[in-house]
Amino acid sequence: MRIVERDGVSWIDHPTNIEVSELYERIDNGESVDSIKNTLSITDPNHWHTVADAIFDHSKTQDINHVGASAQIDKINDALAPHALNVSVYGNVAEEKELIRLIDTPTPDIQAASRIVFRAVMDPRMRALQLAGRFEKIPLFREFSYFINSATISYYRGNVASALLCLVPVIEGILIRWQGFPGAVQKKPDFDKTKNFVRRSIYRNPAPFGPVYFETYVKAADSILRNHFYLYSGNASGAYDGFNRH
Repeated sequence: MRIVERDGVSWIDHPTNIEVSELYERIDNGESVDSIKNTLSITDPNHWHTVADAIFDHSKTQDINHVGASAQIDKINDALAPHALNVSVYGNVAEEKELIRLIDTPTPDIQAASRIVFRAVMDPRMRALQLAGRFEKIPLFREFSYFINSATISYYRGNVASALLCLVPVIEGILIRWQGFPGAVQKKPDFDKTKNFVRRSIYRNPAPFGPVYFETYVKAADSILRNHFYLYSGNASGAYDGFNRH
């Protein structure tokens, strides 16, 4: 399976002779990935990866208003992810500029940068909006919303240990549910599969909302999960402050 360019248009090298933009529009209009695969008779995962990459690249061209902003956020997250941090999409321009100033030096001030991130993420209004507008509405988060709220209250009370102990199993629970494991499971998915599940998100949905930001956050989440949260215990010294889920 190959992607070919003709007269500035990307096509799938396939008997159906279909444009990448048409596949993007079909998925954007609600057609499932499985339906697209059936249309193209794709059974080889590597073939689908080629097609999905092309659809995702096209989707980014439809999101050009966010390219500049994403480049800045990507730069910030590249500096913060090694310290198990990720800048919020809800940050403002002033916070973004200050973060760039702090990290774009030979000796980045990560402590000062982390304070900006924490202040933005833990703002009471933002936490309430997230709880009511996301955690209580999205099915994947809904069953964990009570624990997320409890962790938030613990943090505000200065009980950081309780907040962390509340959230660590929530993160694992959400990752397990996201992979399609309902309720309690006899055996959790392999850690490497879980890490790759997040990294390979575009192969399940190559036309996501806000693809430019999506790419930035998947990259940061992958780094945090791989190098911190799911770092093997024997390598814990490589994580920031020795942090992993244990």
